[in-house]
Amino acid sequence: MNMQITSPLGCRFSKSPQERERILAKRKEELINLARRKYLHKSQDSECTS
Repeated sequence: MNMQITSPLGCRFSKSPQERERILAKRKEELINLARRKYLHKSQDSECTS
C-alpha cells in the first residue's frame, strides 16, 4: 500500500495567509483520509485473520 501526501504547490511558502490556510486545510483533510484508509485496511486484515 503506497500512500503519499504531496503539497499542491510544492515546497513554496505562500505570503498570503488565506492561501496558507487553504493549503493547511487541504493537507489536514488528506492526512485524515490517509489515517482513515490505514485504519480500515488494518481492521479488515485483522478480521480476516480472526
